[in-house]
Amino acid sequence: MSEEKTSLNLAWVFGFNRDIGVFNLSDSGRDALFYAAAHVGVITELNSDRQLHLLGHTSEIKCASVSQDKKWVVTADQGVDSLIIVWDTIRAVAQKTIAQPFPDGVGTEAVAISSDSNFVVAISRPSGGPQQAAVWDWRRSETPIVIDSINNKDYQRFVRFNDSNSGQFISNGHKAAVFWSWHPARGLDQHSPPLSSKYFRHNVSKLSRSMFLPDKEQAVTATHDGDLVLWEWDSNALNSDEMRPQAIKTIRLHDQPILDVTHTRDHVVTAGADGFVRFYDFGFRLVAWYEELNAGPIVLLSFANKTPEFDPTEQAGPLGAFHAVEFIVSTHRGTVVSVDPHIHDDSDPKKREGKTLMQCQDRPVHAVAAHPAKNAVVIGGYSGLIQYYDYTSGKKLRNSRKFEKAQIQSMAFEPSGRCLAVGFVNGHVKFLSAATLKDVTTGSFKTSHAAVLDIVFSNNSQYAAIADADNCVCVYKCDEDLSADGGRNFDKWELVGKHRSHTKPITGLLFMEELAGQRLMSLGEDRTLVEYDLAGSSITKGLLIKEVTNVEQTATPTAFVRHPRMFKEDLLVITSDQYKFKLLTSSTKTVRKTLLAPTYAGPLNKLVVIPNLQFPYMAYSTHQKVIGLIKLPLDGNPNRAMGMIAHPGEVANLVCSHDGRHLFTAGGNDLSVLMWSLDFKAMELAANRGGTGVEPFVALLDGGRGGQFWDEFKEYFHFAQIRSQGEESLDPHKLGDTVHISQIPYIMRAIGFYPTEREVEDLVNEVRFSKLMESGVKVEEVDFEELVRLYVNHRPVFGVGRDDVEKAFAVLGASEVNGKLDFGALISRLKNAGEKMSDAQIHECLQALLGDAAQSIVNSPITAAEFAEGVLGFEPYEQ
Repeated sequence: MSEEKTSLNLAWVFGFNRDIGVFNLSDSGRDALFYAAAHVGVITELNSDRQLHLLGHTSEIKCASVSQDKKWVVTADQGVDSLIIVWDTIRAVAQKTIAQPFPDGVGTEAVAISSDSNFVVAISRPSGGPQQAAVWDWRRSETPIVIDSINNKDYQRFVRFNDSNSGQFISNGHKAAVFWSWHPARGLDQHSPPLSSKYFRHNVSKLSRSMFLPDKEQAVTATHDGDLVLWEWDSNALNSDEMRPQAIKTIRLHDQPILDVTHTRDHVVTAGADGFVRFYDFGFRLVAWYEELNAGPIVLLSFANKTPEFDPTEQAGPLGAFHAVEFIVSTHRGTVVSVDPHIHDDSDPKKREGKTLMQCQDRPVHAVAAHPAKNAVVIGGYSGLIQYYDYTSGKKLRNSRKFEKAQIQSMAFEPSGRCLAVGFVNGHVKFLSAATLKDVTTGSFKTSHAAVLDIVFSNNSQYAAIADADNCVCVYKCDEDLSADGGRNFDKWELVGKHRSHTKPITGLLFMEELAGQRLMSLGEDRTLVEYDLAGSSITKGLLIKEVTNVEQTATPTAFVRHPRMFKEDLLVITSDQYKFKLLTSSTKTVRKTLLAPTYAGPLNKLVVIPNLQFPYMAYSTHQKVIGLIKLPLDGNPNRAMGMIAHPGEVANLVCSHDGRHLFTAGGNDLSVLMWSLDFKAMELAANRGGTGVEPFVALLDGGRGGQFWDEFKEYFHFAQIRSQGEESLDPHKLGDTVHISQIPYIMRAIGFYPTEREVEDLVNEVRFSKLMESGVKVEEVDFEELVRLYVNHRPVFGVGRDDVEKAFAVLGASEVNGKLDFGALISRLKNAGEKMSDAQIHECLQALLGDAAQSIVNSPITAAEFAEGVLGFEPYEQ
């Protein structure tokens, strides 16, 4: 589970899971923090510019626990292939991995490690059945020592060992606490004492966390009323098989919810939604308090493993001298504060606020932008917070700004790096100074009625364009005035116009600079590529459209980018939900190539060209989990691409640094931005291992070279040679190395790929014009190896299945009651819509599929299942 060098390597993590909080790993030998971010465990060393990344989970880490000696961390996740991992915090390696800890569940809801570090306890997240509790002797086995279902119906959300007795632990949900004792020979004993208003003068509110008091027959549970419920049991129960605690009273310690409760050797310590930390003795008398931290509701309070420092000048209170070790608090606001215990009675109010160690995003993060000339990145979230980081010198936060009651959706630097555009969920757009994050214009532009999803600038910084969630494109123009240093003034922006140019979501927005001026294009899920007439657009005329091109028949475009100048023609790259790249000429929008795209985890939704002249690469992301690299120029070779899990869920954004050395990804709801370093040499080695020429494509054929499919393919190739020379010719046929390109569609259909007429045109033209720009000659022949490449690149990644037939029937108007479609209506659509078929073609197809039975099926309604089985010859549907 330790980090291994690959093409993409995690370099830094911005953000943390605020629901888990941040643990203090500091001891006499180091000052460090542990926290989870997305699916990564992070150890940050406070005295050096270093993070250690604990990589092993593929799903988001949902809970964690740290041992008392700070040497071990336990993390657990939820989802497919869930894991519990015990990590060595000194070496930053996995010491034990427990796969599928609860086979009947979907992961772990809560986890804890015992004070002696020998045992791990976990509470399951069930998939339908009862919750379970289990204990592992993790050093010896991945199999639990004891496991049992939880009897109490209240869903348990927290668990903790008794620090004085590892044979006991306590768990709680919102309404009930469960006391557990266990032994390998006796199994688990559980007891859930009643907790209702008839035992107290008031109702007990929602429970948060519980703990045993050290070396006592007592435990406490914190509530959202600000109370602690005190539990007691018979002292003899410590040595018996069963614990039978009773709730004896509630003690009001805060006016707002207590979100965490822990203890030191001498104190009970509470932390609340009021942002206060309070120390009590074990008689619950207040000893010390920290009420000016101003960091927000405290999720977790964590102490260092150090000996308390004695201050000889400190005056002893009525309860004696107060001694405690330093601690940290992490809050719902994404803030981490270090607290020296001696500041509780400091006369300086600023010192009583503690020292802020981290300030991270506390709401979903979608906006991230890399500076075009500096080693800097800005991060924005739904909290309205913008953070400007220098990612080389200690990953320092250089500047920040908070927009109250505003959610940041997108950001972009203009090419000089002096101006930063910010798009909000409410449709507002602001132009800021990149240096100060202050507005450079008065107020904001409110030209959209929906979230601003994307912002791009023209290369000369004269234009800015946005795409919003209402399928509109807006264009702004900067005043022509130049500043004293010859740069552009960015304090005078004006709206040129707005156009709802797409009927479905916009998936790409692109400026291109040419000698004739700036060009702007947008791509939508409506399968159209729209080019705008910037020269003819104005405030009075609005934003004008120059050209609309339909770029797909059945696929949905998901992203596009300009291909670097590696060909004689200027090309656009469009990718779709059918896992294909299409290379189009930017001038005529003609398809030059269709190529296989990566198929790791769903269609690609973002393409970014990496600015590196020595290693030409493009980065990509998918909607869920995966980012990767593709070597340019694109050719469909799968060995020239790689992918890896970057986030456990959504990949909300992907950007590249100005020097092409780093990528930054935003994880949306996981509140994190991850920084990745690029190792192109590792990618080059991986690409070369897959073979050269046609071999990587042959490997994708069923059976590979020499297999049955290969042999059939060759037979059809040779038959096409005979066919092109005349099947009935009496002259000897000459079988060379090529076949005429007119035979390509027949060969493809013979081996099971049935392209549309438009796809046939793309196939033939791809070969015909493959050398036109280099030699001016059209190619009319194709060899067998090129046919293999064409087949692999053009064929559907996933074949037509029953679901596709059912969807098609629904579109064609099949009955919602019985799913039947009038066959005559189907024939009519084939003749009059899309790529129209003639009566002769329809008859020929039906005869080939059904023979003499064709006439009987034509005259009756038919379901999708009947059509798939009876006409297309699919295997029977499962009943």
